[in-house]
Amino acid sequence: IRQHEALRIQAGTLFDGADEQRSGSLSRLEMEAFAQTAGGADVQDLLNPTNPGWNGMWSALEGGDGDATPPPKFTRATWVEAYVSAAPLPDDLTLDHVVAWLVVNSMRSEQMQWSMLCLSLIHISEPTRLLSIS
Repeated sequence: IRQHEALRIQAGTLFDGADEQRSGSLSRLEMEAFAQTAGGADVQDLLNPTNPGWNGMWSALEGGDGDATPPPKFTRATWVEAYVSAAPLPDDLTLDHVVAWLVVNSMRSEQMQWSMLCLSLIHISEPTRLLSIS
């Protein structure tokens, strides 16, 4: 979840940097112009035609046909969602999620075992305690 939030922040920052007129919408041409500036260096990888994940993002943003003239504009929210869905997640993040899931579930299992042991001890000691009272 933290990785997705970081990607959302990064996408929003890129969009805001490219949206010089603060219109709330951009085209691919505007994003390409931003990529040529010092602040838009991170966008250059997004425009790389050999990157299939990012090509899918652009196709989704531009309506899929790629023949629109002029290119359609996209909003900040649309850009952020497309960016987050196209961004590759690191392999170790998946491993971290699996390990975290295993740890949490083992803790739940141990808690269940502990609870069952406590209940059984209560039930075993209860008749003994009653006999010692009388």
